Amino acid sequence: MVSASKEKGIRFHFPRATTAAIRTAVLNAFGNHLEARRVELQESASRLQPSGSDIDTEWWSSMKQVARGLEEKGEPLRSMGTIVYDS
Repeated sequence: MVSASKEKGIRFHFPRATTAAIRTAVLNAFGNHLEARRVELQESASRLQPSGSDIDTEWWSSMKQVARGLEEKGEPLRSMGTIVYDS
């Protein structure tokens, strides 16, 4: 499952049994998809956020660093955020 919010960006929610290899493959495929559509997405994003804002780039960079750090330690990536439902 995928969710998106302004605060936390795009998040992938994998079942607990999902292996690191599958998570990595999904994230890489999504990154490749975004790269292929970079110009279109940048034009669209420029209409939505202030000029000079690197919030999205910083979030993705941070996400990659966290995932790599966990993998180097041999720990599985369990989540990249928490979904909170307000009632």
